[in-house]
Amino acid sequence: MRSLITTAATAVAALAALATATNASAVPEWDIGAYDQCWNSGIGQGFTQEEFDEHVHHCCVNSGGVWNAALEKCQSPPAEEATIRPQLPSTVFTATFAPAPPPVVRNPGLVQSATPAIVGRVR
Repeated sequence: MRSLITTAATAVAALAALATATNASAVPEWDIGAYDQCWNSGIGQGFTQEEFDEHVHHCCVNSGGVWNAALEKCQSPPAEEATIRPQLPSTVFTATFAPAPPPVVRNPGLVQSATPAIVGRVR
């Protein structure tokens, strides 16, 4: 009996996880082709302007669009909002190095010169 309850609870948890994951990733999509087809089906039907406007509104909502009442037109649903996630601290450590010291300049003073011997002449 105990294993049956555990199995049932596991199955319910798995189904709940799958259902919420599917719904969370679903992005609303407007089927423009279905909207156009529905809109065109109302032409020549003898609708008054008010009836045709209601027909277009119906086409918009049923095809997944969003009706803009102020502009009296169908629009695409808004895109999924971007979520801002805090960045994790970088694992690469950086260090600020001190600049290298300038090179030491020494005054060579008097440079001793050498007189080369003439080759081939022996003294």
